[in-house]
Amino acid sequence: MLREAREQLARQLSDINNELEMAREIQLSILPFETPKIKVLEIAARYIPMSSVAGDFYDFIVVDEKHVGILVADVSGHGLPAALIASMLKVCPSRSIPARL
Repeated sequence: MLREAREQLARQLSDINNELEMAREIQLSILPFETPKIKVLEIAARYIPMSSVAGDFYDFIVVDEKHVGILVADVSGHGLPAALIASMLKVCPSRSIPARL
């Protein structure tokens, strides 16, 4: 009975780890692939989450060849709940750019 319980727990842990890895890949896929090219500004970004999935997020909104908006977010807490909230920033349809920065 103990062996079966241990094997079942091992399978559940494996499933959870697989789902966390999938969540990490999804989160990484919504980050910008490249930085904007602005003539008078050099932009560099590096994303190192504290855990496999985290509530940290950044994005760029290019307005024109001289203006760019930069969004940096850190959702309180870590792990999957924070990552889900941060991901909502990317998919939120109400992202509008003001006419003048």
